[in-house]
Amino acid sequence: MMILYSAWAAIVVAYKLHEGVDDISGVFTILGTTIAVTLPLLASAAVQRNKESLFNYNAFCGDVLALGWEILSYVRSPEDFKVSDPNKLKIQQAFEICLILPTVVKWKFRNNKEFNIDEVFMIKNYKPTPMPRRRRGSMARRGSMVLNYNNIDGDSMGRKFITTSIGIEYRSTLLSMGGRVVDGGNGEGIDKCDLLFVFLFDIISEFVVSDTRKNMLTRTAERVYGSYGNMGNINGYKLPLMYETFMYIALFVFMFVFPFSYPTSGGALRNMDIIGVNETFWNASAVYGESVSGISGIDYHIIWHGNLVIYFLFGLNLLAVKVGNAFVSTDEALGYITVGESETDTNTSLHNLYKKRLDLQKNQQLSSKSFNDMPSSPKEAKISLLTNRRKLYI
Repeated sequence: MMILYSAWAAIVVAYKLHEGVDDISGVFTILGTTIAVTLPLLASAAVQRNKESLFNYNAFCGDVLALGWEILSYVRSPEDFKVSDPNKLKIQQAFEICLILPTVVKWKFRNNKEFNIDEVFMIKNYKPTPMPRRRRGSMARRGSMVLNYNNIDGDSMGRKFITTSIGIEYRSTLLSMGGRVVDGGNGEGIDKCDLLFVFLFDIISEFVVSDTRKNMLTRTAERVYGSYGNMGNINGYKLPLMYETFMYIALFVFMFVFPFSYPTSGGALRNMDIIGVNETFWNASAVYGESVSGISGIDYHIIWHGNLVIYFLFGLNLLAVKVGNAFVSTDEALGYITVGESETDTNTSLHNLYKKRLDLQKNQQLSSKSFNDMPSSPKEAKISLLTNRRKLYI
């Protein structure tokens, strides 16, 4: 737009197209005021949309993390705090879904058409490339190596999702239900993200635990899906095409008439010509000075004047278009926050939870040696406190 305007302004000045044009400063002021009022409203709505998307995604990640630690807490025997073999496998499968769920949801709202489920790793940004021997002690690959570990079957948790115990079944089910690994926006078959929730709820229903604990897990999973639905509502709203088209037309018209917006000067009455002898005043003809456009004294400076206006007007318009999407890549989102950091933190926390699941699931017994002198009830504590107080006063 800046290039087009610069060329147009140079043509106006070079060919003096501004000469003979009526003063349109009043119309231009009304047009500029309308755009200047409307664009900030759009920018404010875009910032609010970005804020709501971040809040809902953070709530979604928090619910996914809560589901992970509830699974470790509830899916075990309440008597001896041991986990049966069937439950061990189901816990692993549930975590395999929870680990990739934030990533899949992010891509669902970023670019679901080109999203490839086959390229999703269990560890975010993990690339299982061999590390050179001479750089083995460097920090280049240490972040992934620290996170990587083996599951109960001895398999690496840094592998792709489709190679896991639940991922193989998920991929075959996706294809059998008409879905595609990369759907290209055809709208056929089941959605990749929706099918993950189907598998998650199915795994919860197969846990061998009491109905009370199973209901608690189901409620948490429903909160996860609720946050996912709220994000879909926010991200699904698009500015009407008619309104967007109108705004672009208004901006282009504004910049087209900008070189003619400078007020004219001169044109005032200079004198009255009275022709003939003994003629009356009413037969006189008025002589006015030449009307000169304000551009005459500015010349090519109107180029940078207009480009400055374009920077602010079109900048606000791009702000309304760009900032509203909190699911874009961090490299493309210069100057505003996206969901990438929350996704990474949730993935890391879930990995650490699963890696230490044996320590978290065992009976957290208190050491009797450290608490021998503590009262066993609040009543005994009160009596002991009063006794000590009497001794103090005595």
